[in-house]
Amino acid sequence: MVIENPKALKSWLVGYLAELCVEDHAAHAKHVFAQLKKKKAQFIRLWQWGVRNRDRS
Repeated sequence: MVIENPKALKSWLVGYLAELCVEDHAAHAKHVFAQLKKKKAQFIRLWQWGVRNRDRS
């Protein structure tokens, strides 16, 4: 996953989370973005595994 425009993603997350929760949606957006960056390598490995194994069933 390549995040080409992190600023735009953070801005979108803030707006999206504002509709879902009444708490501090900016803090939630910051947390979600950090998790995306942290889990990026795990996500890529899982996606690659899925691509390699999708036709084996």
